[in-house]
Amino acid sequence: MSLKTAILFNGAASYIAQEAGILDLLLGNVEGVPGVDLNIQRDVKFIGGLSSGALMTFIVNAAFCENPPLIWEDFKKDILFPLTTKQVYNNELPIPFDCDTSPLNSLLTDISKQANYHTLRDLPFESAILTLALSITLVPPLKTCWLTNIPKVAQELPRGINHVYESIKNYHVDLELVSSLMCSTAIPITFQTQKLYYKDGAQTHPITHYLDVDARFADGGTEGAFKGFQEFFDTYEEKFDKIYFISPDFPNTEQEVYKLLGEVDLKSAAEKIHPERFIDRKSEFVKELKEYNCDGHLANEIYYCQPEVSGYSPLNFDQEEEQYNDTISWGQSHPDKIAININSITE
Repeated sequence: MSLKTAILFNGAASYIAQEAGILDLLLGNVEGVPGVDLNIQRDVKFIGGLSSGALMTFIVNAAFCENPPLIWEDFKKDILFPLTTKQVYNNELPIPFDCDTSPLNSLLTDISKQANYHTLRDLPFESAILTLALSITLVPPLKTCWLTNIPKVAQELPRGINHVYESIKNYHVDLELVSSLMCSTAIPITFQTQKLYYKDGAQTHPITHYLDVDARFADGGTEGAFKGFQEFFDTYEEKFDKIYFISPDFPNTEQEVYKLLGEVDLKSAAEKIHPERFIDRKSEFVKELKEYNCDGHLANEIYYCQPEVSGYSPLNFDQEEEQYNDTISWGQSHPDKIAININSITE
């Protein structure tokens, strides 16, 4: 039996268009770029993502399964490219602060209905969506939770904080897809924290702490890219032929975030968040991944797939088509860079 492939999407708010562009480059859907001989239906066993990468995890499940309820080209043309900031969050302030993300909830609900995927159980590929569980006191310890439709992994992962992980284990395949995505994209301070819901027949209930207090969740990338991947894959016990780690370009994210945080009152949030958690940690993550896979027990080959695209704000969703086109143009000019073996990365 041949080994399978995994795809991991490291999201970054509006940079989702870069992830879509990279995926098309890898698949050979772009003129002049042969791709990497990747066929998702044939090759892929596992898909995972955080933040906007969680949405990509959902979309790839819906667009590349055996009988896709959502056509990939239609998603780009009808949903991604026309996307606007107003479809993601309401913001009455000059600088976003705890913005209302009900527009995003409505958008995700519409896509969920279109695909007829409502819980993690419905996803056809083995998948995981990452979010961050907050403690009752909203101070550390925090826990990155891998919300997955893989029963073995969900049941065997170690305990989390304040009973949250135990509650997730009990209902993991029945977790609502939309609320899982909302939790994964809730950028701390910028967007409202979210509740995670599960379905019990016709009823919907929130995941709770041990005191029966509704748990709150934040962006899955807050603690760093794919925090806890060692714990997850140790439990998963699968070896892959190839892993493609798809990440947007982050050249301006650090300045954007520090500007944002410098213009809001952080007194009440001082213990909740540290600015450096928002920053892309490519070198740190690649180092951890290399060390974890030093004996090749996770994958024969691991590739980092990140375009060189700049000039876009991670909180401005009005330029998705432009971002996508810039990613495609970069790939056409640098077809040898669309997938870099992590063993060749020395930075």
